[in-house]
Amino acid sequence: MKEKNRFNLEIFLINILSPQVVSLMVDLLCGNVPLKYSNFIKPYFALDYKYLSIGNSIFYIILGYSFYIIYNSLNNIEDATLFYCYFIWLNFLSTILIYGIDLKLISIFIHIILIVYGIKCFISFYKIDIIASLMFLSCLIWSIYCIILKIFIYKLN
Repeated sequence: MKEKNRFNLEIFLINILSPQVVSLMVDLLCGNVPLKYSNFIKPYFALDYKYLSIGNSIFYIILGYSFYIIYNSLNNIEDATLFYCYFIWLNFLSTILIYGIDLKLISIFIHIILIVYGIKCFISFYKIDIIASLMFLSCLIWSIYCIILKIFIYKLN
């Protein structure tokens, strides 16, 4: 039977808020992201920026909460932590590349690597906690949507 630590509000808030704060810093670093996004020629399935922004916020909350579940586990979490860190930092790097530096193709390649680490992260989460892995799976699906969107934006622009 898996043991878990008791609820720790400080660790919980760090896991939930850290991705949000870093995302905000990335947006500030990249300049006017909504304007840059609106200037792209986008495919028919592209969300309006306000919905994309809401989706990203939900993505980071679910991502943080799923990792909190893993972190709070007393099981072997080293691989899960490593893959999670790669996943989240590659996500931020991919955003900087497409919006901050306008390197769409490199952003797509980084996002492909992100998906690979996302799959590894999902598998390592699954070995520790099924609920956390299913929560992470929703983030992986969102990331797949984002890479498909980036590929279409690259082709159309």
